[in-house]
Amino acid sequence: MPIAHIANPLDTAEWRAEDRSAARAALGWPAAARIVAWHGRVDIRRKGLDVLLRALERVPDLRLDIVGAGPEGPRLRTLTQALALTDRVKWFGEYPDEDLPRRMAEADFLVLPSVTVEERFGIVLLEAMAAGRPIITTAVPTGVREVNVPGETGLEVPLQDVAALAEALETLAHDPFKREQMGDAGRRRVDKYFTRALMAHRHIELYERVLAYSTAALPVVG
Repeated sequence: MPIAHIANPLDTAEWRAEDRSAARAALGWPAAARIVAWHGRVDIRRKGLDVLLRALERVPDLRLDIVGAGPEGPRLRTLTQALALTDRVKWFGEYPDEDLPRRMAEADFLVLPSVTVEERFGIVLLEAMAAGRPIITTAVPTGVREVNVPGETGLEVPLQDVAALAEALETLAHDPFKREQMGDAGRRRVDKYFTRALMAHRHIELYERVLAYSTAALPVVG
């Protein structure tokens, strides 16, 4: 029986970068601010958000947008206050899908500090890359590593490593040239490997292979 690997696709047209300055002005962030985004379900155990906040504490001129909600939101807000990060973290809660590109537009880059293999893929990584934003991921042995190419489309750090994550945040926060290079590379990678048109083509190819295999396996009668 044929085996095929078909990744989750993305409608790239929805994520083409919007005007960053306008997006920031609408939300009250300064135009020159350094902003990292995190999008997803607020789940500290899987998502590593406590690690992210402790890393953010070490990069004093970086701000964080948290887009998403979950049962551990109150606990995470308490940690934000304990680390004196309240003025540098914006909480957006759940956002309609059609508004998410605007939240991505205001950020300089995206971080996904996952700590368990339950983070299977991370479609938000493709969304950031399609928007021309570099990404920071962890070395979780899942489909996440199929998306990010460390050193090319973003950076990768060890799991639950506050110091390494802080260093990665610092690097992208203060190197606009690297951000632009990695953002452009990420957009090209999405266009090459993760579009809906490509995944549709691969599905068709798989169906044709399965049909050919099934036909060849039929017993000869007569």
